[in-house]
Amino acid sequence: MPPLSNSNYFGYIFFSRTLPHRALLSGLWLQYNNPQKKRYSKNLNYE
Repeated sequence: MPPLSNSNYFGYIFFSRTLPHRALLSGLWLQYNNPQKKRYSKNLNYE
């Protein structure tokens, strides 16, 4: 494996640290703004 340059190393650290936050935010956004998921959860609650 070739040695990472400093820019790649810091870019990887930045990406790995911000990726969980991005996944969490996109998950929350989909949970509250996806109409299909809302309908599906409502149907599950009624059953």
